[in-house]
Amino acid sequence: MHLGRIPLATAVAVVAGALATTGLGTPTAHAATTSAVSLPLTQFSHMLVANQHIFYSGGTGSTGILVTDLDGGNATTIAGEDGATEMVASPDGSTVYAALGDAHAIAAISTATLTETARYTTPDTVEPQTVTTTGSTLWFGYNGSTGVPSGIGSVDLTTTPATVGLTSMVLARGWSSAPELAASPTVPGRLVAAQRDLSPVEMATFDVSTPADTRLVDTFQMKLYGTDQMAPTPDGNDVVVSGPGGVQVFHAADLTADGVYDSDSGESLAVAPDGTVIAAASSTDGDVTFPVSTYAPGSSRALTTYGLTGGAVVGVGSANDGSEAFAVARAGAGYTLDVLAAPETADTALSLTGPAQTVDGQQVQLTGTLDSGRALPAGTTVHVRRSSGDGAPTPLPDVTTDAAGHFTVTDAPTASGTNTYTVSYGGDGTHRPSTAQFQVLGTTYPSTLSLTAPTTATRGAAVQLTGKLTSSALPAGTVVAITRTDLASPNGLPLGTAQVAADGTFSFKDAPPAGGSVTYRVNYAGDVAHDLASAQAAVQVSRAATALTVATDTGVYTYGAWAKVTVHLGTTFNGRTVTVLAKAGNGVTTVLRTGAVDSSGNLVAYAKLAYNTTFTASFAGDYRYAPASASKRVYTHVAVAESQSGFYASGTLSGTAVKYFHHTAHPTLTATVAPDKAGECARFTLQEYYSGAWHALTTSGCFALSASSSQKGVVSLGSNSTNHLFRYAAEYVNGTDATDLATWGAWQYFYVNY
Repeated sequence: MHLGRIPLATAVAVVAGALATTGLGTPTAHAATTSAVSLPLTQFSHMLVANQHIFYSGGTGSTGILVTDLDGGNATTIAGEDGATEMVASPDGSTVYAALGDAHAIAAISTATLTETARYTTPDTVEPQTVTTTGSTLWFGYNGSTGVPSGIGSVDLTTTPATVGLTSMVLARGWSSAPELAASPTVPGRLVAAQRDLSPVEMATFDVSTPADTRLVDTFQMKLYGTDQMAPTPDGNDVVVSGPGGVQVFHAADLTADGVYDSDSGESLAVAPDGTVIAAASSTDGDVTFPVSTYAPGSSRALTTYGLTGGAVVGVGSANDGSEAFAVARAGAGYTLDVLAAPETADTALSLTGPAQTVDGQQVQLTGTLDSGRALPAGTTVHVRRSSGDGAPTPLPDVTTDAAGHFTVTDAPTASGTNTYTVSYGGDGTHRPSTAQFQVLGTTYPSTLSLTAPTTATRGAAVQLTGKLTSSALPAGTVVAITRTDLASPNGLPLGTAQVAADGTFSFKDAPPAGGSVTYRVNYAGDVAHDLASAQAAVQVSRAATALTVATDTGVYTYGAWAKVTVHLGTTFNGRTVTVLAKAGNGVTTVLRTGAVDSSGNLVAYAKLAYNTTFTASFAGDYRYAPASASKRVYTHVAVAESQSGFYASGTLSGTAVKYFHHTAHPTLTATVAPDKAGECARFTLQEYYSGAWHALTTSGCFALSASSSQKGVVSLGSNSTNHLFRYAAEYVNGTDATDLATWGAWQYFYVNY
């Protein structure tokens, strides 16, 4: 909610100009400077500040007037003030006059002793509700009863005793209830009266300087839908009226409109001695804070707005010196007093805007406005600082406002990321401080690099490379750094820089001293306005060939034998290291040795063999000679272990070990193969010795080796085998298994007896 006093003469201009006043800040609602103080009230009608005290009336049904200090303390009750409603202070502040509707009287109360000093009784048919004063005369609005119409009464304080009378001052259509009254000591001969509960409100101004009480003007205010409170301005020229139609201002002399505070209905209202207006809107369902706003005389904007949280505001008032304002709030059945500090100190609102982002290092311009309900002079200082990332804020030069409160901030941020600009106004004796922020995203121009090189090159010959740096607004003199990585410089060797032309192109030459894969890399370091970038290109540089051979001491080995492997390396430049690998038939590869060849160019390694094996030697290459490799495959027999069973004795014949069997026995030969060949083929052959020679009798088919890599061959004998010499042997047949050679076991001999 905003309250703004707008003189009618400029209302059209303000509305028309609203379209051009975007970007102005909104003052922040301030909390009261003291905590809410509970008041010993059960009902409330009006409040009045006089002589360093606050007086609280309770309205119909109440029996006293509560009085506290300005901070709500030292509460006391003036008893016997039945049905007190409106109150007014004498011009010197020594006396408070209170309308006592239930007591049919006006009470005079000393603000020094807080006691009633006089009572002016009205007829029993008159119930005073409102009261004001002009010089030596009290005026009161009353509700009539028993056929007596409502009207205006007076108390002449110049007589002893004071004279109480009912006037003939009426509106064209009469008074429907006790009228609201307003008068100013500065214009003692004028009294303004208004209907309280009719819509539209009828108002009148009376000349009360003569006994005739002449009605000067009588008019209907078509935009005023009821009257809650009415107060004169200190100069007496205007009256401020609150009601369901908002808060409006009228010339007291002719009741023509002189402005309006654009606000909600149901306002609590007070006018400070210097003309500051204090207004609070009635609450609505769901309100959490309840604003009280203050306005300088003739200003179209609120000076300050307090956001109260103690409940709906039902009454406001001002200290006599204007240093504090007061608000009574109702929350449930209880009432509290809020003391509002510095009501005449204006809120200020800073706004700041600018581009959403900028390129680092380039100038950025932000514009702002320092705004307030009380004018600020041109040249007002606004402090500026910039925060970037997690670093400490950087103070920037102060700026000053122009006559309209506008200012400009110019800066060249160099940090990428969010740059937060904070502007602050420190306030002065009549203005509160304020701050505003705006964030500018610092960015850089994107940069890309390309590099082109030949696929191959000759070692020691010049290589031409070209490239291009692409970015925006590259400064003259931009360079890229060049690095070469090769066998001689595995960590990269800087080669200097290349100048970038205006179109972003560049070129350079190099004669690579080492062969193999050579990588050229160019780097652009960037700057505050440009991203860094890099690119690379690889060139295969020629190298000479060298001889590399692998030799073994033989080509076929028995199971478990050691093979001697000799590697010979021919001419090289700065690399003499070779690696020897053995890949066995079972797929397992073993590094036999890595080392430098001897002065003859040889390196020897040994391997224990269980399978056919391929030996491979490799030379990784050096600066001038290319990598080389060579292989040699050797073959390995399995081990066939044999044993006989079923014999009854062992012996020798002509120096040969022999097993003796009965002709009824079954000579058995068990063969076990290593390495494990389970499932592979084994076969047996049987021979007999006669006529001075061995003669083949039979050879079996294949038998699968068992899980333990073994198999048995069994011989069936007949009676005709008696006194004969035999031998048998087992053979491992490799078949599809290429990991070892086929292998025969040794002959096993046996003799058959009776």
